[in-house]
Amino acid sequence: MVMMMRNGPNLTRVAAAVVAAALIAVGAIRTSRADDEVAALVTRLEEGKTGKERADAADALAKLGSKAEAAVPALVVALGDDDLDAATPPGAKRAPGTVTFGGGADDAVARSAAWALARIGEPSIGPLIVALGADEAGVRGQAAFALARIGEGAADLDPAAARVLRGKLSPAVPTLLGILENDAPREGALNEGGDDPPSSPKPPAGGGTLAFDGPTVTHAADEAADALGTIAIGVVGPATKLLDHDDRGVRRRAASVLARVPAPAAAASLKRLLEALADHPGPKVKQRPALTGERRAPKTVGSFAAAALARIGAPAIPGLIERAGDEDAATRQNAVTALGGMGKLAGRAIPIVESLLEDPDEQVRLAASDAIRAIERGR
Repeated sequence: MVMMMRNGPNLTRVAAAVVAAALIAVGAIRTSRADDEVAALVTRLEEGKTGKERADAADALAKLGSKAEAAVPALVVALGDDDLDAATPPGAKRAPGTVTFGGGADDAVARSAAWALARIGEPSIGPLIVALGADEAGVRGQAAFALARIGEGAADLDPAAARVLRGKLSPAVPTLLGILENDAPREGALNEGGDDPPSSPKPPAGGGTLAFDGPTVTHAADEAADALGTIAIGVVGPATKLLDHDDRGVRRRAASVLARVPAPAAAASLKRLLEALADHPGPKVKQRPALTGERRAPKTVGSFAAAALARIGAPAIPGLIERAGDEDAATRQNAVTALGGMGKLAGRAIPIVESLLEDPDEQVRLAASDAIRAIERGR
């Protein structure tokens, strides 16, 4: 009896050890199967005969998320996939560096690879930062796209974890700023022209060419601006300086960055953003702006500045009330749009906004009407 009592605890420990070993074995089997699945998908990604087959492999890797970490090197290479079938004559391939991010068939493999890298998350950050320095604008743009999607995840984290994630992304900032400034067509100086198409593209920093076919094309510069807005760390100062750039497109993208960074950080640019309300393409452009700072919604430097000021909130109200009385119609329009974007926080600005319902400019009147509704319903 004594012997059984002595052995009881030992037997319990042995049983626990057996269960633990079994669980480890099951886990190892599952890990092995997952590794085999990743390896098979990587083979399809690298050797698939058609663009669809390779894109499907990348999509499957995206569904595995962090379990597909071993696929990161192959996925980074796939950011430059021309998406043409293996049987296509070499002469039919797109020119090196050409990029069209329209979500169409011509970039399906690369975009699927970018999504997969984003889903894998933090293990992709280092290789993606390296990919930002690629010679082809397409690769740079897809890498920036993936980094932006990873950065968006910070919004779902507690403040401390968000800072850690953004800190890991921050080494990409200098290169992204260079892409924002250099990888896009020239669009003219302050308030010159109206709806004319952009001028000849400025050559990308790393070489290659840019395809500009209309509004469906998104440049690597736009993706870089998107990524900078989600990273936020080390971004506000350089983006604010770019608001003084001689090219309107660079200024617009810089303003879009400031419209995305957290409000406390953007507040450091308050004075310059108020000045930027007057930055618009010219009298030919007539656009009813969005009241909020949704990604890609505003189209001018001034309307992006308005979105940034709306996010900053109360500290911006006195300056916006002053700008609402500016002699320039676009400045008045952008100012009241920013006030409307604050919702009930801008309640004290109601008198000046109501006065603009009688403004001689139709766009200002429309913006004032929208702003009053937004303020009254506490948007």
